[in-house]
Amino acid sequence: MGRASNHKRARRRAAFTGSRRASLAVRPLKTEGRRQLRHLAAAQAQTRFYQEREHRYAEARRAWCGGTEPARASTPRWVSGTFGALFAANPFLAEMYDAPCLATAVVPPAVVIADDPTQWHVAANALMRAVAFDGLEIDHPAVSALLDALAPVAKAELRYSPGAAAWLVSEERQRTQPAPWFPVLDGPVGLVSMYILRDAARAVTDGDPGAEEVAVLSRALDGIIPGVAGSVVADTLTQNANPLQALVTSGPVEPSQILRVGLEVLSCLVSLFQAEADLSTRQAA
Repeated sequence: MGRASNHKRARRRAAFTGSRRASLAVRPLKTEGRRQLRHLAAAQAQTRFYQEREHRYAEARRAWCGGTEPARASTPRWVSGTFGALFAANPFLAEMYDAPCLATAVVPPAVVIADDPTQWHVAANALMRAVAFDGLEIDHPAVSALLDALAPVAKAELRYSPGAAAWLVSEERQRTQPAPWFPVLDGPVGLVSMYILRDAARAVTDGDPGAEEVAVLSRALDGIIPGVAGSVVADTLTQNANPLQALVTSGPVEPSQILRVGLEVLSCLVSLFQAEADLSTRQAA
């Protein structure tokens, strides 16, 4: 009788131990499964966020054009191998090509633009299209009015940019929503500076800022900022992740004027690209 009881107790202990080991073995699998589910949920949330953002942008852009899609900008046919051809390879130019044309757009009131990040995004692309492809000058009434509407937004963006930059390089799971302190993805300074100007300047140097290329860029940028040598502006454009922010931080430009300076630089660079393309065409003839 005693031996039978001992055997039963031994079997129960063995069963308990085996089930506990099995539980411990399964626990890492469950933990990994939960981790994967969290990553999947974060990825899905991020996808929804960007889809909704694109939808809002498309709706706002159509509203600027009276409810229709904007006519695509007439863009230069850059000669292969020139600065302009390298500039045109930038994928972010697509939004500029399809931005509203300021000469004919139904621009919302300044207060509406200032209060809506989606409107900032449309406005920034419309401004860049205006000076780069539509031939509008910086002092054109439509350009000046839109720059005035975005001036307080640019000041706020520059004030919060250090935290926004940290968010941009954070882990993907932390980027499923806009930065709580500033909707950085639609910030006009970042759109003009990091996605267009920096790439345009580097098209001249082709990623290798040699003396000859930087000299070309420096001469083109002389006089862009009163009292600042073109070489200083060129170095800022090619050596900083956010060159417009660097121009404010280093002192030569006031935050309220930074977008105007950015557009002047863009207009200057596009003129440089066109001049080089014209020279290449004449030499080939």
